[in-house]
Amino acid sequence: MSDIIHQGNETSNGTPLPPAVVYHGGEPGATLPAVREGLVPYPPSGGPDITSILQALRRRWFLALSLGLLAASLVAVAAWFGLHPSYTVSAQVDIAAKKPRTLTPTGDAYESDVEYSTYKQTQVMRIKSRPVLNAAVTRPEVKDLHLFNAGSDPAASLESGLKIDAHEGSEIVGISLNGPNPDQLLVLVNAVTHAYLEDTAQSERRRQLDRIAELDKLAAQSGGQLRGQQETWHQLADQLGTSDPQAMIQKQLSLQSALDNLRKEQTELDFSQRRLQAQRAAAEVKARLAGQLELPAALVNAALDADPSAKYYYARLVKLKEILADYEQNARNSDEPSLVRARQETADTEKALADRRTALQAQLQEEVRQKTRLELEAQVAQLQSEEASGATREQTVTAEINRLVKELERVGTLTTKFRLLDDKIKDGEGQAKKMVDEANGLKIELQTPPRISLYQEAAI
Repeated sequence: MSDIIHQGNETSNGTPLPPAVVYHGGEPGATLPAVREGLVPYPPSGGPDITSILQALRRRWFLALSLGLLAASLVAVAAWFGLHPSYTVSAQVDIAAKKPRTLTPTGDAYESDVEYSTYKQTQVMRIKSRPVLNAAVTRPEVKDLHLFNAGSDPAASLESGLKIDAHEGSEIVGISLNGPNPDQLLVLVNAVTHAYLEDTAQSERRRQLDRIAELDKLAAQSGGQLRGQQETWHQLADQLGTSDPQAMIQKQLSLQSALDNLRKEQTELDFSQRRLQAQRAAAEVKARLAGQLELPAALVNAALDADPSAKYYYARLVKLKEILADYEQNARNSDEPSLVRARQETADTEKALADRRTALQAQLQEEVRQKTRLELEAQVAQLQSEEASGATREQTVTAEINRLVKELERVGTLTTKFRLLDDKIKDGEGQAKKMVDEANGLKIELQTPPRISLYQEAAI
């Protein structure tokens, strides 16, 4: 290489660097060694002569040769910089504050100035990152310059001289190099600029493609889950007999109403059974005590009045009493035969009437007892029949209550599962749609211009 390259006067943090120079015909990047310190010349001893000078050179020939070469190098460097001026070559990139979009209105890529500043500083660091610099120094146009020795670190050499200007409040970022050869600087600056733009574009595209692939995968998984959930949804709807949530609620209300009515009937049946049991017990007691009942006198008298024999005895007794009264009034003696006979007949008739009364009373007592017993037995039988019917109904109601309880529990459980699954399916469909929409949007956004673009290419 015929010219000297001055690769920067300071580091990225502003610390001054010693100039790195390359001589014509020398190896690129070779620097001169520093002057050794601590060299003290021999003191004079009354003036040197040729012999002492030769002896001194013979003893310190290596030091003298080194000092001579160093002095010659310094003179050459001074002459070079005096003859060749330093150049600065720069390019500019535009880091947009707002990310361009195709489908949706352009909005702030970051919510605040602080976030945009952080993003821009990240990009500044990325320009000087090893992936970008390695890509720059391996570009064909840079290799053709033969600026770097084999085994050296070209990226580190390039980084030490690379300057990045990122002013606050501006989207434009400058990339520059200083040196004596503007043609080489032009190639290097453009190489770094294009390597950075390509790396950024590829990274962004790779990120978008990875996101699209991830969304497609998630959408496919979500679709499989949704199909399984929808199959279960149809099975639940078949078991419930409807897919309408309102109809399910109405069905539960109908079941609950029927259950409440049956429970009310069950309570009434229990009360009725207890009442029938009490009535039957009372009737059984009455049936057992029917033979001990005493007939009212009026009932016995009514029976006597209706009995022909009793009527005969009663009429005879009335007549005999009249005859006896007449005999007693007209008889001279109390033992007259007519009077005695009248008295005897009267007594016999009274006894016959009393016997008939007793017989009728016994007959009536038996008739009433039998009638009462039969009536009570019929009542007991009726009560027993009603009890049996009530018990059968109780069993039916209890079984129906148990069935309704299970059915209500089944319908309630299925309804809860159905509604939860229905909400889950709707949410899953919404999420799947969002993923598909986002993936489709990203596929379209692949055609959108990049956020970071070349503002000005390096030129001499």
